[in-house]
Amino acid sequence: DRTLWEPASAPGVSLPVADGSTLEKLVAFHGRQTAQSRRFAEVKPSRAFYRRADDPQGLQLVFRLESEDGGLVTFEASESCALAEATRGALLKAAKQVGVSPEFIHGHHDKGRKHVFIAPLPSIGHTHADGLVRRIMLFGVPANGERGDVDLVLHEFAFSTLDYGGKHAVLVPEVTRSGVAGSYLASSKYWQTVTPVVLPNPELRGRESSLWRTRDKMEPEERQKLRDKLQTRRVAMVRRMLANAGLAATAVAVSNISFGSVSHPAAKFVIPEGRKKYLRNTLCHVSLEFAESVSGLLLLGRGKHFGLGLFAPLRASQRQTSPEATLAS
Repeated sequence: DRTLWEPASAPGVSLPVADGSTLEKLVAFHGRQTAQSRRFAEVKPSRAFYRRADDPQGLQLVFRLESEDGGLVTFEASESCALAEATRGALLKAAKQVGVSPEFIHGHHDKGRKHVFIAPLPSIGHTHADGLVRRIMLFGVPANGERGDVDLVLHEFAFSTLDYGGKHAVLVPEVTRSGVAGSYLASSKYWQTVTPVVLPNPELRGRESSLWRTRDKMEPEERQKLRDKLQTRRVAMVRRMLANAGLAATAVAVSNISFGSVSHPAAKFVIPEGRKKYLRNTLCHVSLEFAESVSGLLLLGRGKHFGLGLFAPLRASQRQTSPEATLAS
């Protein structure tokens, strides 16, 4: 049918492939063939896994942030959004140098078209993890026919320099997946943010908004009612975003401070000037519980393309609760 296929390392579509003995088998079969009723099934060539060459191919690449002498360069997790912005700038520079500009990389397209997720990865997954960023993951699925241009950009992007905060880091492809990257790709029923989720606009409005601005003058009971209403609205917003992603949590907790020990309060995360108009709304840390295990990478919210809204999977024994959190079952 004139479709193009290419070998696949993982199981895909099994197709017959000629091997060294196939021609001999065909010649012998032709010599024995005396009637049209004989079937070609006598020849049994080897089989190998293939996939459609024009199928979308998932992208999942990790780059180590290394110094010129091969050491690791570290950044605070609170700088994740700014690091993602600097990484996007390096990607756009690479695209310009090779003379291609796939929408998957630049992100300027019609609403609904997905583009690359840039996720700085704070170090987690072991007892002495410090939560500092030493790696950046590029994640997503290019559109049909776009992968060739994307690969050209990524080839140019590899080993380029990332400059931020007075530090210079070489983006070195991580060929063997590290424990840090593997931690974010694991499966679990329990997930907590390492970088906060950007909520669209869950704040109180109208009279309640005016009261919230003067809450210090209110009676404790009235102030608590407003705080509970705000938290309820935030939890509902998280559930709506999960539904848009095809997920449903059995419990959601939202907090201004981190649930884990290696992350920063939401207010500490740096938003570059150029992104503030897109990411100006509430930043919150979120804890999720699902009925069944969910696999990573798990990203949520408006900042998911810009280094925010990154979740880490947990074991049940690792779960932590925040004194500010509201758990909605």
